[in-house]
Amino acid sequence: MRNMWFRLINILVYRWGYYSFKIIYKVFFRMRVTGWRNVPRTGACILAANHASFLDPPIVGTAAVRALHYFTRSSLMHHPLANALFHLWNCIPVDRDHPSPGTLKKAIQILKEGHALVLFPEGTRSIDGTLQSGKMGIGFIAHKSQAPIVPVYIDGAFDILPKKARWPRFRKLRVSIGPPVVLNDLYARKGCEAAYQAISDRVMDLLRDLGAH
Repeated sequence: MRNMWFRLINILVYRWGYYSFKIIYKVFFRMRVTGWRNVPRTGACILAANHASFLDPPIVGTAAVRALHYFTRSSLMHHPLANALFHLWNCIPVDRDHPSPGTLKKAIQILKEGHALVLFPEGTRSIDGTLQSGKMGIGFIAHKSQAPIVPVYIDGAFDILPKKARWPRFRKLRVSIGPPVVLNDLYARKGCEAAYQAISDRVMDLLRDLGAH
């Protein structure tokens, strides 16, 4: 019974956040999404997006048509109310100063259970809005889960709220979502740093191609 109530509250709070952010992005930033049908309605998948703004996680969340899971800095979840809200938004706390292997295991478990997970291959926000090199984290998670990867390119978030800005600016926001890609050739390789980095590099190539169109 307790799990049923939590699930119900989880759905209600998540949808409240979804529609709230969607209205804000539509009204103030004229958000337009192309390729939203490329996000699978069911089953495990990784939504891999470029990262140039604090706004990026909810941007990806409102561009998709299903509930997503996210990594979130644990420092944002210290307050009990914030902790409860972020958990209801399907957020996984991450200690960036002392990363734990359990965090990666949690991400893989979420995918194994058939959920969708948002990852930013660059690892942190770009300081100038351009694509940076990808880190091995997404390669490790993708290799272990064998999940399809959906590239998501966000255009305009850096102009709205760059890394050190305090207040957003009113700019257009565009999101392009590519078709799911299963990297079977790389998933078949033995798990090692070279294989994980190769997956990350392939994902960054997909994002560059998506951003060029």
